[in-house]
Amino acid sequence: MTSKKKTTQLDTLSPFAKGALSITTYFSLLCTLFLCGLMICFLPITTQVVGHTFGSWNSAQYSEEEMATIASAARNFAFDSSDDGAHLNETIWEVFSRYQPQLAQNIAEHAPITTVESLSSAFTYAQSTEGISNRILQSYLFDENAEMHLADCTRLFDFARIFFTITFLITLVCSLVLHKHHCLRHLSMAFIAGSATILTIMGVFFLWFLFDFDGLFSLFHQLFFDPNTWRFPIDSLLISLFPMSFWSTMVGIWVAGTLVASVIILGIGLHFQKLSTNSATMQPKK
Repeated sequence: MTSKKKTTQLDTLSPFAKGALSITTYFSLLCTLFLCGLMICFLPITTQVVGHTFGSWNSAQYSEEEMATIASAARNFAFDSSDDGAHLNETIWEVFSRYQPQLAQNIAEHAPITTVESLSSAFTYAQSTEGISNRILQSYLFDENAEMHLADCTRLFDFARIFFTITFLITLVCSLVLHKHHCLRHLSMAFIAGSATILTIMGVFFLWFLFDFDGLFSLFHQLFFDPNTWRFPIDSLLISLFPMSFWSTMVGIWVAGTLVASVIILGIGLHFQKLSTNSATMQPKK
């Protein structure tokens, strides 16, 4: 009686439904795992520790303490979406005013902006009226390209968060439905195939990361950013805050986080596969 009831429960989903749920789980799991490591990079503790450890603050115009303050405001703007840019601009302007009080006063008196609105306007005014070179100003302030690039990063990171949330929920719902209807074979295939695919992809990325990080970094920016807005002098404020070592470490964390998550999902998939095999062998013969 029990075996018959269980068999009926196993057959509540049609073959088409099982296949569709399995395929949907596979593709949504691919996206979820791929972005899983990136979500770790977005954690405040991650950006804070990596920023303090790998920021090029020794060569910056500002002191290490003031660079830490600016870096915190920049991370809040770019990664945490907790600032619309006003706090970041105010923070940079306050520090700049202490280092260049006369220039800051001239800008405040003549430039048609306030610190809350835009640093790029102050940058343009100082360059055209005060005769200060673009290279020197970039080490103190953000120009228009720097502001645009940070804003583009924020939009990209926000999209990644939303997309991760959607794919995670799809994966969770499909997995629960398959598990509820005891479709462990289909669930295990989706988990094993999805994690194996991501492990292969991230393995390739890891090798690329080890041997040609500059090429990987450039390709990423060429795909997602305007070509005229993401190249800056090495001594600019933006690069001092987020140098190449910062980004290479973040990519390493991304790859490592995704690899760990994929191995865990692979283990779960193998466990479900084992349960499915045991269940099949225990089914009474007709």
